[in-house]
Amino acid sequence: MSQVKCIYSFDEEEQYLKIDFLSKDESKAWKAFVFDENWTEFVSPACSISNPMADVLVYAYENLGLRGRIAVLCGLDSTDKAASAVETSLFHLQALLYSSAILVLEGWGFFEDFGFKKAVMSNGNTLFFLASEDLGQESCRFL
Repeated sequence: MSQVKCIYSFDEEEQYLKIDFLSKDESKAWKAFVFDENWTEFVSPACSISNPMADVLVYAYENLGLRGRIAVLCGLDSTDKAASAVETSLFHLQALLYSSAILVLEGWGFFEDFGFKKAVMSNGNTLFFLASEDLGQESCRFL
């Protein structure tokens, strides 16, 4: 993936940031949603997007102890270009936004190649996560 267009939009009412990632020809698209404890609590804004997203954030907060600015990646596919999409996403979420944790709703084994850990939620869904606590709080640890 050579060029990606990224559109940042902040939902004033619900207090979350949405990033739309679009390939140059717009044949590939995915999203990231960023939630921050300093903006508002996580559950209400996540519920306004989807119940599964709210479930993932509650699980990450209560069971994994993740805090701070948490990003959730959505809409990634398992094609050969997915690794490039993950790299682009990590750059935006970590280097530009300093996310303390990144969660992925879709589960494919290649996330583990990027350092993501796997957790199985109580509903049986698999969650991949990458957290700053695992890597010593370094500001650009995912790159």
